[in-house]
Amino acid sequence: MCGIIGIVGKNPVNQLLYDGLLVLQHRGQDAAGIVTCDGGTFYMHKNNGLAQDVFQTRHMRSLRGNAGIGHVRYPTAGSSSAAEAQPFYVNSPFGIVLGHNGNLTNSAQLKQEMFRQDLRHINTNSDSEVLLNVLAHEIEQTAHSAVLNSDMIFDAVTEVHKRVKGAYAVVAMVANFGLLAFRDPHGIRPLVIGKNETAQGTEYMVASESVALDVLGFKLVRDVAPGEAVFIDTVLDPLRKDFPELKIVFEHITTKEAAQYVESCSQFTGATITAHHLLYNRNAIFTGGVRPHFYCLPVLKRETHRQALVKAATSGLPQFFLGTDSAPHPAHLKEHASGCAGCYTAHAAMPMYAEAFDQVNALDKLEGFASFNGADFYGLPRNTGTVTLRRESWMPPESFAFGDAQLKPLRSGESLPWRLV
Repeated sequence: MCGIIGIVGKNPVNQLLYDGLLVLQHRGQDAAGIVTCDGGTFYMHKNNGLAQDVFQTRHMRSLRGNAGIGHVRYPTAGSSSAAEAQPFYVNSPFGIVLGHNGNLTNSAQLKQEMFRQDLRHINTNSDSEVLLNVLAHEIEQTAHSAVLNSDMIFDAVTEVHKRVKGAYAVVAMVANFGLLAFRDPHGIRPLVIGKNETAQGTEYMVASESVALDVLGFKLVRDVAPGEAVFIDTVLDPLRKDFPELKIVFEHITTKEAAQYVESCSQFTGATITAHHLLYNRNAIFTGGVRPHFYCLPVLKRETHRQALVKAATSGLPQFFLGTDSAPHPAHLKEHASGCAGCYTAHAAMPMYAEAFDQVNALDKLEGFASFNGADFYGLPRNTGTVTLRRESWMPPESFAFGDAQLKPLRSGESLPWRLV
């Protein structure tokens, strides 16, 4: 077993991480390591030995930043080489460091997949380096350009769970974004989360055992649930605090947690929601076989998330407004082994929104969501024109001409209960 710790504080965390590793030292005596983050730069020191021997004063001074992770290692996989001391680092995408407690049972298979499919080189025999590269690859797959949000990170962790077998409790940091912690779906390895209220705001901590929280003055909140991922933002919350009237829009939210976060914020934080995320959960992608035209990024989620989005959209709260994210891709590029992500809904966006609102008897909230909230949020005049929707069944065409190709719209060949007239 190994010990892991992660802290997002309001002041430098190097001493807290060191003290936490001393408390967790019984979980691993082979090696110790700490990585801190200051701005977009990681500062790392790790080596073989006990924490008290690995970290000298000169090392502690170099570990700058208000967020960081630490690890004490007991070598259950790989070797006792100092090269396998954790945390591990990978520079792409974004820059990620990771500490891992557990054992992967399909590490050899994953290592081959990393090389042959994902074009990633694993430099040690440590299954933790394999896990880091799987996570990095999945984050790269879900991220849009240089933009990353919690929804994308949670999507990436979901994909990690699908690929990785075995026991794992993980703490990681993504440069310029935040701290991530998650457990395997069976919850075999322990992981807890705590917080500490200070005059400067709330500090958060995750660790293998609650004794580390107690010693460092953090209050235990709960265990991280099996299969759960927790993301602690190191950028957005400080940004909102420093610029309280800065307008921030999440485009587009797809999870219950994102909706709850936006609702908890001031009127200067908003979010858009797509019609297809209001109408469908992830089962739609696979009903009757794989349906590539329902594949989008962020992907469709579980039913609990769809219901939370519907609740947010129909709540009447001004922070939530329409955003179609309609994406026109030629059919042959959607119906492909590495198909393009995106659903084309422009042909029937308003009828689809009407269908979603009608399903929960909230048609009276549709106009505000579609026409008023977005304009009001951005301080723009509301449109004076109107459109008319009628409850009348119709069927979208199978496809549209798209240059020399064909474009297949969402719900093609299926009956829609509302139409634009």
